[in-house]
Amino acid sequence: MTQSKYFFCYSVNLHRKLRKAGASLICEALSTRNKRFWLYEKDETVERILSSM
Repeated sequence: MTQSKYFFCYSVNLHRKLRKAGASLICEALSTRNKRFWLYEKDETVERILSSM
């Protein structure tokens, strides 16, 4: 199984950390359950933030 190259973020606080760190946002949308999420491409910045949690 290959790792996805995208990260779906459902946390407002994590989204803010990613944006502050300069992560590239692909889009913001609503899930089928009407929950907001942000889609990021998994790059070094995203991986670094996720691994520090």
